[in-house]
Amino acid sequence: MRYLSADVGGTFTDLVLIDGATGTVRLDKVPSTPGSAEAVGRGIARLTAAAGLGAADIGLFVHGFTIATNALLTRTGARIALIVTEGFRDVLEIGPQMRPKLYALTQTKPPPVVPRSRVVEVAERIDAFGAVVVPLAIDEAVRAAEAVAAMNPEAVAVCLAFAHLATDHERMIEAALHRRLPGVPVYLSCRVNPQIEEYPRANTTAIAAYVGPVVDRYVGALEATLGRIGVAAPLRLM
Repeated sequence: MRYLSADVGGTFTDLVLIDGATGTVRLDKVPSTPGSAEAVGRGIARLTAAAGLGAADIGLFVHGFTIATNALLTRTGARIALIVTEGFRDVLEIGPQMRPKLYALTQTKPPPVVPRSRVVEVAERIDAFGAVVVPLAIDEAVRAAEAVAAMNPEAVAVCLAFAHLATDHERMIEAALHRRLPGVPVYLSCRVNPQIEEYPRANTTAIAAYVGPVVDRYVGALEATLGRIGVAAPLRLM
C-alpha cells in the first residue's frame, strides 16, 4: 500500500509518500494556503507526479493540521452561545481553583470563549446522583432556544449540571434548538465531555463549539479538494 501524509504549518505544508511494497520514501514541501486546502491538493499532485503515480494510487491519506489550535489561540473561532443550568451563568468566568498564583488579587485570566452576555440559563436541576430535582419544562427549553436564536450563533454549547449522569434535559434543549435553528450545530456536554465537575465539562464543550465550525469548513474544503484531484483513499485526521 502507498501511504501519503500531509502536515499543514503556518508557512509550509510538508508531505511524505511511502511505498509499502518497495520501502521508497519521498518528501516534498509547498507553501501553505491558510484556511484553504489548496496547498494540500497542490502538494499531492506534485509528489505523486514525481513518483510516477496518480492520486488514485494512494491507499491511505493521513492529514495533520492546526486549524482548531490556531482558531483558539488567535480567538478567531465561531460566534457561539452557551446554555447552562440556572445559577451557573458564571461557570466559565469563575473557572477552577487551579491558577498560576492562587492568592493573587490582581492577576488576569484569559477571557472565556463565551462572554457572559451570551450565556443563557434554564430552570432545571439534576442532582449528584442523576435524579431529577427540577424537571425541564418544554416551554422553558423553547424559551432558551428563542433567547439563543436572538444571538444569531454559528454554534451552540449546552452544559447542564450533572448532565453526564442524566442526559434527557440536554437532549430536550438540543431538540428545541434544532427546531428553532436548523443547520446550526449543537454540542452537548453529555457527548463532548461526560465527566464530573462543571467547569471542565462546560469549558471543553464551549471550546468544541467554538472551533467546531472552523474545522468543519476546512475538512469540507479538504474533502472537496481530494475528490477533485482524484484521491479516493480513506482520510485520517490528526
